[in-house]
Amino acid sequence: MLSDIQQLQESQAQTAETVGQIGEVVTCLANVTYAGFTEITKKINALVDAQIRTEENLVRTDSNVARTDENLKNLIAIVKRNLSGRKGE
Repeated sequence: MLSDIQQLQESQAQTAETVGQIGEVVTCLANVTYAGFTEITKKINALVDAQIRTEENLVRTDSNVARTDENLKNLIAIVKRNLSGRKGE
């Protein structure tokens, strides 16, 4: 009977040690996973910021292109007037 109790105690000690080791592994995995998600979140935020800046730049570019188109149309109109005025000379 004493031998059975001793075996149970040893088995319980081994089980407790194994559970402790598993707990350490799970904690380590949780920390690594958290660090990975933190890094991914930072990268996603950087991509979102870059996309916002790109969209803002596109709006400015569209505005500049529209202004350039208008200036070019005005220049073409001036050149056409000058050329048509010279035909009569």
